[in-house]
Amino acid sequence: MNPSHLSDVVQELLGKAPVRVPLLFVPLTGGRNNRVYHFVWQGRDYVVKHYFSDPSPLRDRLESEFAFATFLWRQGLRTLAEPIAAEVRHRIAVFAFVPGRRLRPEDINSDRVEDVLCFCEAINLHRNDPAGAGLPPAAEACFSLEEHLQTVERRVLRLASISYSHPLERAVGQFARGTLEPLWRELANQITNRAHCFGYPLNLPLATEERCLSPSDLGFHNTIWTSERKLVFHDFEYAGWDDPAKVVADFFNQPALPVDESYRERFAQRLYGALGLSAWHHRRAALIVPLYRLKWCCIMLNEFLAEGGRRREYAAADRLTVAEKRSQLQLAKHLAVKLQRDLDCPDVLY
Repeated sequence: MNPSHLSDVVQELLGKAPVRVPLLFVPLTGGRNNRVYHFVWQGRDYVVKHYFSDPSPLRDRLESEFAFATFLWRQGLRTLAEPIAAEVRHRIAVFAFVPGRRLRPEDINSDRVEDVLCFCEAINLHRNDPAGAGLPPAAEACFSLEEHLQTVERRVLRLASISYSHPLERAVGQFARGTLEPLWRELANQITNRAHCFGYPLNLPLATEERCLSPSDLGFHNTIWTSERKLVFHDFEYAGWDDPAKVVADFFNQPALPVDESYRERFAQRLYGALGLSAWHHRRAALIVPLYRLKWCCIMLNEFLAEGGRRREYAAADRLTVAEKRSQLQLAKHLAVKLQRDLDCPDVLY
């Protein structure tokens, strides 16, 4: 969509103005899936997201994000950007602009982890309201241990089947087959055996009341630190209903701004307490945390998959250079080595 057309669509969304004038859109960098712009209209700052048109019929990122943000805003949460309007046909949504900066590694401390905990508690305070019940499952939502295993297996196998058009792609395929697949098998055996010892069937789904609302891609990379020293959350394209154990596993495995493992016990206990869940759920989360370390190894290699490349190109983000891709592969290998070392000491890992 050219700037003139986008300007017309946005102003139509925001309401009839006495005189329609061209809007100045300033691209915001950092996103890898969509085009995001800052603009000013009638003296107020906004953000417009122009979403990548995903051919998959399984999920509409625009509708998922806007519905989730609207639900939270109507429940009185203010630690997110206000959702203003959305237009599905043109794949755009408008949010209030939140000025601030990204967090840095040195900013991550117990206070910031507390902010995330409070946010997770708040978004679930009214999860049983009809509007909350109508929200969709989160992206790659899993409600049984078997589903968790299958989800990660699919990611491993996608990487293992990469075509061999470039030496670096061959290296990724070899890494997936020679390292990630054996790791998945080892994890599957450990999780299966431990679940059996606990008397918990792999295919037993969580009851509806045991599930939670989740922003899904939970991490400090999706936050803004404002001048009022408040943490604001954004990017809810993957949000929806999910397994609370996955919330814990994702938060403590995302690599962009890592969270120290020493916070995991308190985080899990607080989250499960807020949801009214039993002690078993704490053990359940411990089972899948290492599995999600493997999942993040795969996510870091998304650039080698065709869909990941198309989204990045659409978002006007520079495609990774060969050197940067090689660096991503080396980092994934480093995480895999660390995971294997941890698996060799399961009493420490679990």
